[in-house]
Amino acid sequence: MPVDTYCGVDNEDQLSDVADAVSAPTTMLIAGTVDPTEYALGLRLLAHAGSADDTAIIVTTTEGREQVIAHTRDGVVEDEVPSVAVVDTVSEDQYLTAPYADIPTVYMPSAGDLERVVIGLSDLTGTVVPSTGTRHFVIRSLTPLIEGATTERVCRLLERVKGLRVGDGLGIFGIDFTAHDEETMNELTAVVDRLLWVSEDSDGGLQFELRTTRRRL
Repeated sequence: MPVDTYCGVDNEDQLSDVADAVSAPTTMLIAGTVDPTEYALGLRLLAHAGSADDTAIIVTTTEGREQVIAHTRDGVVEDEVPSVAVVDTVSEDQYLTAPYADIPTVYMPSAGDLERVVIGLSDLTGTVVPSTGTRHFVIRSLTPLIEGATTERVCRLLERVKGLRVGDGLGIFGIDFTAHDEETMNELTAVVDRLLWVSEDSDGGLQFELRTTRRRL
């Protein structure tokens, strides 16, 4: 499995290098010895890879809408990031669905209810998010989805999400590697193009390894 390694003091520079190295359209699983949601790596990578002319649909599974929006602006110029729409499966104080707000949002009661998540995605792609231009998809963490469904069903969801991308859109999916066995990881890796492996170096900084999965060989 070919590997490109990115390490250094500034994580934003590393993520920018990773974004530059990815050939769009691509789907990517972010995993490693650290939980990618702890550092909002999927959202920060989106901020570096996308542009102001792009759109992105984000499925929240670990943090609510407001935290997610803040992370999409980490380390970049705010007016250069994609416009976003959100499927929020986390917020306990859920408001009425607002598909036509400045940040279109569909609220779902649980990340484990995959059928409702798919409905939320369809609502946004069908009525709100432009069907032209580049459209990305981000799922903060697949772990809550797998806890409420089988890995096979989550893989089918990823296949469906890939089909909803437009143009050079990226599919970015995080996962808590330590919460799953090898078989689960192999099944998920088989349906994506790249694996971004994240680990801590001896100084406590992050190191990124961008791997090409067998799916692309």
